[in-house]
Amino acid sequence: MIENETIELLDTEQIRDDGGDTIVAFISYELDMSKTFAKRAWSLCSTGHLDAAKLQGIAASDAYETAKKYLPTIGMPEKDRELLNVKLGILTPLIERLATIT
Repeated sequence: MIENETIELLDTEQIRDDGGDTIVAFISYELDMSKTFAKRAWSLCSTGHLDAAKLQGIAASDAYETAKKYLPTIGMPEKDRELLNVKLGILTPLIERLATIT
């Protein structure tokens, strides 16, 4: 059973903040993670570590798809949406090329 102190800690304004900035940060983080996994996949592929590259490629694709899933459904300032769309546009060709190794 969760102690009352733990429940109180989880019920703070800082943790409960479910505003637009939080979801924008989440989507941005997913795109950044996807890029990191994708770069690692290509690095592993170029050194002949195909099994490891496939795992990294799958992780990159999963993070990318998660970001794409939430991006259209979230209301956010146009400035934030433009930034996320730029990240998505840069990442899309890389993820598409990863399909050749995954």
